[in-house]
Amino acid sequence: MTNPYAAPEAPSQGPPPGQLWVLVMLLTAVAGLVVCQPLGPVAWAMSSIYMRKCAAGGHTPDTMAQVARIVGIAATALLPVFLLVVAGHIFFPEVMERASQSQ
Repeated sequence: MTNPYAAPEAPSQGPPPGQLWVLVMLLTAVAGLVVCQPLGPVAWAMSSIYMRKCAAGGHTPDTMAQVARIVGIAATALLPVFLLVVAGHIFFPEVMERASQSQ
């Protein structure tokens, strides 16, 4: 006889997202590091969601997803530097011009 008060079994979450999703995360992270720094937090969030889904489904996260998360964190850390440089070019163009000519 089964216990009617027992908690139901958790449904399987299914397989983790495919390799294409992981590749998109990695490309977003690299683009966030090299070209467009605001993509860094996006890559970090995407890879965190992927890792949470893998943990919920009992799967091992892909190595590329872990790399995408680390690169996304690095791009997010460099984001304030990027914003300061952009703000310098907007608000102090003559100072930035002199700094680039002196080198």
